[in-house]
Amino acid sequence: MSRLMTSEYQDRVKEWLEVLQNDFYLPLGEIPMEYFRTFDELAYGEASQMQYEPAAPGMTWGRTWEYAWFRGKIVLPEAAEGRRIVVDLQPGGEATLFVNGTSFGTYRAPWVEYPHQYIEDNCLTRCGKAGESYEILMEVYAGHWYPERPGGGCSTGPVLKHHPVLRPDREEGHRVVLGHPTYGIWNEDAYQLFIDADNRSAHRRSRRRWRLSPGLPIRRFQTWRSGVLRIVRQEQPWHLHLPR
Repeated sequence: MSRLMTSEYQDRVKEWLEVLQNDFYLPLGEIPMEYFRTFDELAYGEASQMQYEPAAPGMTWGRTWEYAWFRGKIVLPEAAEGRRIVVDLQPGGEATLFVNGTSFGTYRAPWVEYPHQYIEDNCLTRCGKAGESYEILMEVYAGHWYPERPGGGCSTGPVLKHHPVLRPDREEGHRVVLGHPTYGIWNEDAYQLFIDADNRSAHRRSRRRWRLSPGLPIRRFQTWRSGVLRIVRQEQPWHLHLPR
């Protein structure tokens, strides 16, 4: 029999979602970086021939319209064998990525709400092999000033004369902060379970039609829970049921 989800179980679901997000990514090691800076728009071949210098995590750089190219190398350890391997690069700004000389994708600007969205689409391999190496090259943009909405964020519509356009949002010469680039194991079961549950949670909040059906655990939940949270094995599994 289904029944409306009480506030107690809403809190339980919220806590499960928070725990799931902490289990998406397991770092295996840091990625030492080196870099150079330029105002020129360079191609990959040109950038790879430039002179690089060491880049320490936490360093600041960046003038308006400036670029920096960062380079690093990863050699997978035994712990990566057979696992899905991703990178968490934390460049501090929008970036274009290359892996082993091939265009790999982009790293989005730091306004993205959930940090895991930076990681899940930067997958090096779905089945890692110990000893396998990856060379990473990324072009990072320091950005420029832009008109800002009253509530925050870039104004993408018309701008009035009295609007505070071109407001300096960061200190010149220190517009970008390099984070701590790492590589590690991505837990796709935990991520897919989070997406399923979070989407249904949002659906229920909007339609106020939460239901709870005991005894119907989904396979992803069982796999993830048995492998990670063994301390709750005796707890009654619950399945969020989406009514037709």
